[in-house]
Amino acid sequence: MDTSDLKKLSVRYHPSVEVGKTSGVRTCRRDSRIAIYIHIPFCATRCHFCTFAIVTGKSVTHDIMEDYLEALKKEMAHYAAILKEQRVRIETIQIGGGTPTILGTGQLQHLFDFVLETFDCSELHEIIVEGFPTTITKDKVEVLSRIDRLKLNIGIQTFNENNLADVGRRHSLTDAVSTVRLAKDANIKSVGVDIIFGLPGSTTDDVINDVKTISMLGVDHLALYPLWVYESTPVDRKIQRGALVRTRFDGLQQQMAAGQALLVANGYERYTAFHYTTSDAHQHQYGLWQMRAREWIGFGMAAMSYMNGEIVLNEKVLRRYIEKVRGGLVDTGSGQRFSSDEEMRFALQYGLRLRDYPTAQFRDAFGCDVQEVYGQELRYLSELGLITFDERQINLTPDGILQLGSIEKYITREIASIPSEHH
Repeated sequence: MDTSDLKKLSVRYHPSVEVGKTSGVRTCRRDSRIAIYIHIPFCATRCHFCTFAIVTGKSVTHDIMEDYLEALKKEMAHYAAILKEQRVRIETIQIGGGTPTILGTGQLQHLFDFVLETFDCSELHEIIVEGFPTTITKDKVEVLSRIDRLKLNIGIQTFNENNLADVGRRHSLTDAVSTVRLAKDANIKSVGVDIIFGLPGSTTDDVINDVKTISMLGVDHLALYPLWVYESTPVDRKIQRGALVRTRFDGLQQQMAAGQALLVANGYERYTAFHYTTSDAHQHQYGLWQMRAREWIGFGMAAMSYMNGEIVLNEKVLRRYIEKVRGGLVDTGSGQRFSSDEEMRFALQYGLRLRDYPTAQFRDAFGCDVQEVYGQELRYLSELGLITFDERQINLTPDGILQLGSIEKYITREIASIPSEHH
């Protein structure tokens, strides 16, 4: 495969929607179950591969974080009352970003207190919090360790300092190792790490070393992703001008295979396309919730909600989000209501991220068989060696995992076929 075409493999974290078609008012089903996402958009710097809606650098001040948290709490309080009135049960919460652990210790404590006191968390299974090594301090770990059912997920990406520097990650090997040990020593119930393979200049030995280090540290949960290079990001521009060398597709295949084999040998089991854990108790239910196309509500700048057949995206500009909420407009964005076909394709797109996508899941949701509706698409992907399927389940192959971005674009009809250089 030509390395210039590899960016087409990039996975989108959210579906492509035409915002502005609906008002953005989020409606929930009475007596239903949902997940909650809370967006903390602040980071010290932007990683060179990042496309998320974040605020960085000198714009991140104590005052702006206070203003944001005030608006965020107002939005959450409004919907907490609605969820309680509708007897909606909350199953899982993810606090992501951005970097939630960039908040001050007091801000972090107050956010947890507010969430747990404002929402009905009587049936809550977990709270997942994302963190960056240099922002996770002893004081903050003490706050996190007191939260029942909390799972800390640390974005390390690799333990190779040269590879970290090439993609703008401003932490060291020592930072990464000491942060994991700090969290484990504090008896946080579940500690996870994100690792990216295929970074420019990386080798199979780097992935093997990363997995060995994770196993040595006793990490409970691991996300093992390929590097997705998005157009016009700093890492993309560096590759285009020859400052970085992109890992070839066969290199990605070798790195993923080596990482997967060593994880299994060290007692980890894969439960989605990219996630591994030492036991079912450490699985991240929030991710599984989305992969099962269940409803969730997002709070904060640029947060996405999927409720009652509609995708809603909140206001994407920080100051505008704060000003709208201050002015009494808690529904700051707009969205799109799916047609029946769009909703089924959305469910299939997300479901393929599971290790095994049960065909019964699709049938229970829509009252029809996925092979009857999308048999042509499934056969095409199978012929390319990207999936296997039978009457019970659909599975990505190893090449399918690496090419998930193209598969998703094909499923959602953004492209008519998988380009030949991808297989």
